[in-house]
Amino acid sequence: MTTAINAAIQELNSTINSLSRFPETDKSATAALLSSTTAREHLRDALKAATPADAPAIATPTGEPCTFSLMSELWERAAPSLDRESLVWFAGAIDQAENVAVKLQGTVEGIGCLIGFETDGASQTKAGDFQSGNDTPALLFAIAHAIDNIRALILVGDSASHRLWRPELYR
Repeated sequence: MTTAINAAIQELNSTINSLSRFPETDKSATAALLSSTTAREHLRDALKAATPADAPAIATPTGEPCTFSLMSELWERAAPSLDRESLVWFAGAIDQAENVAVKLQGTVEGIGCLIGFETDGASQTKAGDFQSGNDTPALLFAIAHAIDNIRALILVGDSASHRLWRPELYR
């Protein structure tokens, strides 16, 4: 509702601006200008009534802006305004999370095999970005980041699914 009111106010502002260019002697333009100005004030009052002063304000995000915290913050702000079709689309994030988890599992298993593979009695096989033990932290951080992405996808998909199954809880 507030979006519609804001759009109406913008349209009226445009009308007021165009009407204000007419000469003051144009009585119909002057009447329309006064009427539009009054309508704009009524719409502003309606907007204030639609968003009561005691409505909770959206807090400024805090903490580290990792994928999970960014996605959860954006989701919490956007979810109340989504229609059923959009919720169905967001619920598909669960499938995407599964796809990412399967790919991550295969990658981690491949790395495990690579590390565990012994050549001449030593596990010193080198491949891709994993050239030495010094590369281990970067590898583990990349895996942690992938898991963070999966968590974010699950949060959004699960929440969207829940909103679809129990819409009465979110009105």
